Amino acid sequence: MELTRLMEAVQKKNLHYMIYLLRNGANVNEQIGGNGLFGPSIHGHTALSIAMTQESVSIEVVEILLKYRADPRLPISVDGETFTDLTFYLARKYTSLILHPTNTPFSHLARSLDYQVEMLNN
Repeated sequence: MELTRLMEAVQKKNLHYMIYLLRNGANVNEQIGGNGLFGPSIHGHTALSIAMTQESVSIEVVEILLKYRADPRLPISVDGETFTDLTFYLARKYTSLILHPTNTPFSHLARSLDYQVEMLNN
């Protein structure tokens, strides 16, 4: 499966097109993977996981996705290991940032993810 238009907009950090797509029914939680795009061993990527795993994370992109109810609790599978949600996957990928999160963009994103999980649980 190819990237959705929303995922392409996320990769390009095209905020206006992202909002247009989301307002017009784009599925913010659609999952893809396993087709060679991210490698045959990655399954379950969403627009949010793509935004969070880019080399240069855009807080604005992540906040828009969360505003439109992107669910960080969706499972993602990497190299045969399934993570119960995006937070655990990111913890493995960015361990040093989590251990030393002071004044990093990741600390702000982690708070945003925690808030979104709390909102989804209510």
